Amino acid sequence: MLALEDVVTFRPRFPDAQHLETDLGAVVRNITRTDKGVLVGLRMLPNPDLDARAAIAFLTFGASENWQRVREATRARKGCWRGYSTCCGSA
Repeated sequence: MLALEDVVTFRPRFPDAQHLETDLGAVVRNITRTDKGVLVGLRMLPNPDLDARAAIAFLTFGASENWQRVREATRARKGCWRGYSTCCGSA
């Protein structure tokens, strides 16, 4: 049985994005029993792995159009000056 502050590892399933299926760590922050089951609130553990970060973002935003626009904007090719200003914080 889960308890508050337990550390859990789980692998979310994304039928439309199987490349994002990776093990994720989290700490149990809240447990609520309802008439339909149990709701578990988690705090995701930091993970520097890019696949894990992408999976957490997908869990948070789903396949929403807004998230897709954010991802496309960060993947867009940047010119030399724009890339420099992004990295170095000058504009």
